[in-house]
Amino acid sequence: MEILHTMLGILHTVMEIFHTILGILHTAMGILHTTMEILHTVLGILCTMLGILHTMMEILHTTMEILHTTMEILHTMLGILCTIMEILHTTLAILLTNKVILHTTLGVLH
Repeated sequence: MEILHTMLGILHTVMEIFHTILGILHTAMGILHTTMEILHTVLGILCTMLGILHTMMEILHTTMEILHTTMEILHTMLGILCTIMEILHTTLAILLTNKVILHTTLGVLH
């Protein structure tokens, strides 16, 4: 009877150890699950940041295209202004030449 009582005590102790091990495994699984949720959240944050950076790069690219187009427009306007200046210069030269011819003609006529 004593042996049976001892064996039942040992069996009870083994069952308690098994129950404790299951508790530890359950806690470890909870920690693992929480860690995976944290990693998932961090990954989500990183993906969001990459999305924001991508959007910023697209905005920067568009801004650069606008600046390039603006520079082309300014270059064209400068070309137009230079052409107008050349026309005005030529017109002034023609007017001065006509003035000289007119003065010469008037001087000859007097």
